[in-house]
Amino acid sequence: MQKTVEEIVQSVRIVLDENSVNIAFIESDTDTLDLNDIIKQHISAAVRSIVLDAPSTLLDGGTDLSAQTLYWENEVGIGMGYIILPDDFLRLVIFQMSDWKRPVTKEIKDTDAQYFMQKSKYLGIRGGISKPVCALTTSKSSKIMEFYSCIGGETVEIEKARYIPIPDITAETIEIPTRLVDACILTIAGLTCVSIKEANQATQFFELSKSLINGKS
Repeated sequence: MQKTVEEIVQSVRIVLDENSVNIAFIESDTDTLDLNDIIKQHISAAVRSIVLDAPSTLLDGGTDLSAQTLYWENEVGIGMGYIILPDDFLRLVIFQMSDWKRPVTKEIKDTDAQYFMQKSKYLGIRGGISKPVCALTTSKSSKIMEFYSCIGGETVEIEKARYIPIPDITAETIEIPTRLVDACILTIAGLTCVSIKEANQATQFFELSKSLINGKS
């Protein structure tokens, strides 16, 4: 969902007002930034944080990755491949190779203990067609997603692949997954409260936001 900066600012101001944050006092302090400017400063960071933390079921469809070139590293016979990720990659929505029995919706990192298991030559230790694994790592110049593993080698293809780009304000709008809008507004309100030294209110907003993405509200 595309949300304009103006819409977000107004929504955050309403949340602050409804929760008795003293907007009038803040705006009377000539030594502080304008409240709208404070809110705007936190939009991109808040959306990025929420999109990273939210379960994949709350994400929108994302951007297609299926046209990425496949690279294979089969010298040890493990059927591992990788794709080079776009520069704006933030997190995976879904990835599935054509011989996998199920997709991957959450990737691991190359610092995770599970990552080192993927280099095993033994089936059942590394990811396979029944329990595939995707791992984020880097080369000298690119972000890479490795996938483990395929039995068909180079005869298999990407069946589905989508990702969430890094959210950024472009032309005074920003993309926010539809089901995460409220959590983002609360997080922006919380960060705004941190900036104006309303720590107790900030904590309340962060807790409310977390409860939304955890499905407890």
